This record gives sequence, structure tokens and C-alpha cells, in this order.
Amino acid sequence: VTVPSAEMADRIEGYVTGNGLRPIQIHVIPDIAETCDIYRATHETVTGTRLPADLPPASTPKTPGRKKVVWFGNYGASHSNFGIFSLKSTLKSLRAVDPEVPLELGVISNSGPVYRALVQHCGFPTRYVPWSAPAVYAELASADAALLTTGDDEFCDIKSSSRVLQAFAAGVPVITAKGSAVAEFDEAIAIGRMQDALRNCLGPGREGFVQPKLAAAQHVLARYTPERIGKIWASLLKSAIARSRERQAARQRNKLLIVLE
Repeated sequence: VTVPSAEMADRIEGYVTGNGLRPIQIHVIPDIAETCDIYRATHETVTGTRLPADLPPASTPKTPGRKKVVWFGNYGASHSNFGIFSLKSTLKSLRAVDPEVPLELGVISNSGPVYRALVQHCGFPTRYVPWSAPAVYAELASADAALLTTGDDEFCDIKSSSRVLQAFAAGVPVITAKGSAVAEFDEAIAIGRMQDALRNCLGPGREGFVQPKLAAAQHVLARYTPERIGKIWASLLKSAIARSRERQAARQRNKLLIVLE
């Protein structure tokens, strides 16, 4: 079994033990920091078709004079409280900051009705963008900040932090709540009081605050390159193949060959 975080490995190990099952090998292999170029190369390798060299334009041009904040992710699921509605607690802060630093919130997800239910009468401009990988990269390309919220249950504590890495790789500062899933990124993300984080990332003093965060993010990204993660996968697969061959050889040695002439 391979999982993207040590916390998830511990959870699965506890599940196996708690259900009286035989111990299994669990390997931690993090997600890569995906970029548009990586997505394009993977798409072409898997499908054999080429994507356009340029990203599609953002669904709606950036509103002049407004800072663009993006949230992207699945709209939610019944087994957890992650998804679009995890944005609800931040709407008051966005509304409070908007008169000082005009902003708009772009939500890139897969449920327009859930989005509309969330932002109704929120008091500041928002837009919905139907989910697709090219759409995410197009919106990040013109974003001033990524606001990445999630739930607060046990499932969310062990989720992969791939969205944070994706924003870092696009050169976009990340605003999110402090938590175990993003603990290793503390120096690179804007955490703390939400209104302060929004003002720091979007306001007049943006450059002085954002540049050190993005510099710290570059150090994080070095740990999640395709080359580095690929080597971990290669090592695991080579080891598994070697063990399989050893088992095959052992079975063959136990066979009796009788030749009658």
C-alpha cells in the first residue's frame, strides 16, 4: 500500500491492526508539486495527444483594480467536511477586507449549485469556474493569492497537501489555517488571523510579505520534484520486482524434474 503522508500510513496501520488483519507493508510516497508543464507532459504520454502550447485564458478576465483570490478543490463528500463549504468561515474576513483592498474570490470546483448556495449574499464579488486541470492552471496564472481551506475532521488531518504544492509551483502565495497536514510549510504559508493574512498577501505591503514566503516555498518544492519522487517510486518498484523474482526462483528450485529417455 502506498500513501502520500506519514499520518495516513499511521491511520491505515491502526485500521489494519484494529480489525485483526495481518500486518501489511505501507510505503509513504508524497505527491509531486504538479505544474502545468508536468500535467501537459503526463497527458501527452498517457493519451498520445498533444495539448495546446499555451494555457486557455482564465474564464473571466481579472477585474481591474481588484485582487484575485482563488480556491480550488472538490466540492465535498459525505464522509468528511472538506470541500467548498469549508470556505464559509472565511467569508466574513473576505467581506471585511474588501472595502480596504478590493478583491474577488474565484472558486474552481465541480458543483455550481453548492457554490451558489455558499456565496449567496456574501457581500463581495465571486465567480465560479468549472473544474478542469487546465482551468486550475489558467486561474492560478493570474491569481494574487490562493485561499486553501479544508475541513477539521480526522479525514482532513491526513489528506495530501497537493493543492498547497500546486499553488507554490505556480508562484502563488498560500493562505490557509494552521494544521498538521501543512505543518512542514509553516514558513512558506500565510497563517494566523484570516483578515491579517489577506491584508498581508493582497494589501499595499504585499511585496515585503509575499517574497520571503515564496522564497521559503522554493525550498519546499525541492523536496517534491518529479525526479525526486520518481526515484522513490523506482526504488520501491525495483525492490518489489527483485522479491518477486526471488520467490519465483525459490518455487522453481522446489520442483522435481524427471527426464525419461
